[in-house]
Amino acid sequence: MINDFIAAFPLALLYGFATGPVFFMVIQLALEGRGKEAFILDIGCVIADIIILILGYWGLRSFLIDIRLEAEIYTLGGCVFMAYGLYQVLKRFKPTSPQPIQAKTVLKALFKGFILNLFNITGIGYWITLLVLFSQRSDQAAINYISFFGTILLVYLLLSITKIALASQFKSFMVPEKARIFEKMVGILLIVVGISIAINPYL
Repeated sequence: MINDFIAAFPLALLYGFATGPVFFMVIQLALEGRGKEAFILDIGCVIADIIILILGYWGLRSFLIDIRLEAEIYTLGGCVFMAYGLYQVLKRFKPTSPQPIQAKTVLKALFKGFILNLFNITGIGYWITLLVLFSQRSDQAAINYISFFGTILLVYLLLSITKIALASQFKSFMVPEKARIFEKMVGILLIVVGISIAINPYL
């Protein structure tokens, strides 16, 4: 189980700092003194992630149990990470100002985060890729899935608290030019992670 925590931690950091609408909304709300709404927004995101993981696990269960193409699966999973990282690096940046969500109540902030993540194709692809990769481990007990993915979500929430508490330090990233540089850096990290995953079976 300790190995699950160690393996999940860097993936959690990567997920927590991946740029997207939620990332900028959380910082924007925190800068406006609406830290509670920002955190509740992220709670909604995590609830959506849990639902995606449960549906993904049960939907792919027979596939995950039967498949034993370890090298091929790791190579494919690594390629998915590399492709998304390359997309992050090369895509045309649209310098739009982040719009604060109009969440007057905690429930609305929760729902907003839930909907944003539930229909986030990139997020769905991220979780499905990790589910398939994790299925190649010899220890596929439910507790191992819970410890691995639970660690990612827990670290994500801790990062959310950190981002809210240090929102003023992230203010410079609201400038389009710096936001684009940050986005490229995340893309490069995704490529590096993808390469390490793809070559892992051959080391």
